[in-house]
Amino acid sequence: MNQLRESVDTATDFNICLRLREFRPPAVPDVLVLGRRSAIGCHALRKALHLLAPVPLVHFELDDEAISDLLVREALLARIPQAWLEHLILQHVRPRMRGDEILQLELDLEWRLQMVERHDAAVRP
Repeated sequence: MNQLRESVDTATDFNICLRLREFRPPAVPDVLVLGRRSAIGCHALRKALHLLAPVPLVHFELDDEAISDLLVREALLARIPQAWLEHLILQHVRPRMRGDEILQLELDLEWRLQMVERHDAAVRP
């Protein structure tokens, strides 16, 4: 500590505050939308995500001037069709996106089941 204090030019007080905590990998979002000019490519991003949290991702290339790729959690595709997801992204995400961005989407899916009992004209005993 004295060596560090001696390397500082001023006569002011010198304090060090150190905070140490466990690194927790970020949760993998449902969908990553990669812009065509994003700073990192799809394959590098996919590899980095796999090293942080080995969640199966499905890669889709899009033929679009702003969006190049989608990385989608495999489990999500078991619930919604790929065509519906691509349409949603092209219609609602693309107009709000620049080509050099990577956007993450989180989809909150909820299924509701409503049972409707059929009522006949005849009265049941």
